[in-house]
Amino acid sequence: MLQNYFTMNAPLRVFLLLSIFAFTSCSKESSTPPAVTVTSVKSGMQELLGSSNAENVSLIADLVVTFSKPIKSPSASDFILTPVGGSPVFLSISANGSSVTISPTTDLLRATQYTLTISSSLKADDGGLFLGQTVLFKTDNSNAPEVTLSSVKCAGKELTGLSVVEGVSVSADFLLTFSREVKTIPANSIQLKPTGGTAIPVSITQSGAVVTVNPNANILAGVEYTLSIDTTIKATDDGKFAGQFVVFKTVEPVTVTSIKSGSIEILGTTGLTGVSVSNDFLVTFSKSVQLPTIADFEFKSITGDNVPFSLIHAGSVVTLNPTTDLLNGTTYSITTKQTILATDGGPATSSTVNFKSEGFAVIPQTSHQIAYFGFNNNVNSSIGTWTSTNVSSSFTTDRFGLPNSSVSFNGTTDIIEVDNGAALFTPSSTLSFWVWADTTSGHGLFCMGINGFKG
Repeated sequence: MLQNYFTMNAPLRVFLLLSIFAFTSCSKESSTPPAVTVTSVKSGMQELLGSSNAENVSLIADLVVTFSKPIKSPSASDFILTPVGGSPVFLSISANGSSVTISPTTDLLRATQYTLTISSSLKADDGGLFLGQTVLFKTDNSNAPEVTLSSVKCAGKELTGLSVVEGVSVSADFLLTFSREVKTIPANSIQLKPTGGTAIPVSITQSGAVVTVNPNANILAGVEYTLSIDTTIKATDDGKFAGQFVVFKTVEPVTVTSIKSGSIEILGTTGLTGVSVSNDFLVTFSKSVQLPTIADFEFKSITGDNVPFSLIHAGSVVTLNPTTDLLNGTTYSITTKQTILATDGGPATSSTVNFKSEGFAVIPQTSHQIAYFGFNNNVNSSIGTWTSTNVSSSFTTDRFGLPNSSVSFNGTTDIIEVDNGAALFTPSSTLSFWVWADTTSGHGLFCMGINGFKG
């Protein structure tokens, strides 16, 4: 009985062992990183990969090899460039993530077949294996020397020589300088694209070796762009151009970070009330701005009346100083416009804040009203050009409890006179005012007049 048991179950034991072995083997295979491959090999802007034997390849341009993922510690010995029947060319390389730039130490030979061999010893950063790659190409056979791009500038900033140049102007033209005079630039041979976007319309003018690229509208702030110059460009002596591109990022926009009245922060609030009628307004930007003008701001009351103000500029701070006190209990808005520019050329983003001044509203009907004396710590009219003289009278708390918002008279010598006030009164004039008397016994002199008391 015991012997039969082992005999019948022996196959089952073998099956179980095989199953465990197969499961373990499968688990090991799934942990192997995918292989790394070459996705592009370029000489200037000319693609060499995918062609059995690319021709008219530049004698002087670097070769840029792009892999499917970042490569681990590549060296010059991993790349061999050999002319047919000759010795390997001396190379230097530089790596940036998944791209390796190969720079021959001397110009390649004219009208010569070359083989670029990329070693299978390379590995991806994640350990993925590389099977190796061979690329064949033939260099240019033209007798004229190649034309090169020696400079690309935007508002004086050089864009060549760095992988990504930052802080580039959003409004300036691009000046391309070639090593010698070039023929008329073909349409679409120069393209400007935001990363992941479509080409932006540009106009092109040229004078000898200098080509000016003018975007038809301002490009976006804080965005990465690529300016590509393709191989269709030729020198006037038919010298070919290998093509080139530059990558840059435009200057960051300038934004409003604070708008204050005294110690009260207005920016970012909703329904803010109690803002002083007499304080200046401090507008702070994210970086230093160029000298603004009054036209760069809009300061209005709820009735649409413009608030007159002066400006003080200091770096990233602009102070708005209303020329007269604001009205009590009135809603106002301050808008910073997109016309403001940072000192580095960054454009402003428009920003608007709303707030309500302290106290209760006594809103002049400016379409009909010719004068309004609010007595907010001064005796001047906020409407018209009336000038007033104050004799002795003092400012005090008004009926709403607001300090320095009304005038107190002693009843004998205190007076306010409107120096040019004769024109205030016509047959159709209406006068309205609030008054409170300390006592009703006796009577005093008038407290407001037209050159009567003094002259």
